[in-house]
Amino acid sequence: MRQEDFTRIESLASHEGGHALEAFCEEIGKFDFREFSQAEFFEANRRMVAGYRSALKIKLRDEAPF
Repeated sequence: MRQEDFTRIESLASHEGGHALEAFCEEIGKFDFREFSQAEFFEANRRMVAGYRSALKIKLRDEAPF
């Protein structure tokens, strides 16, 4: 599988990462990345990745082992 191809579980987890990013944008009241300060941009990315990682762990834990 190519690196840019997501598995079913990765796709589901990436959706959760997007929700975390959306929540941060709502929190700071900005939705245009061009308006973000450098600190806001880094925090947005951190929250998106953290949301993805958290969802991935949960989805993998709940997945059947076969």
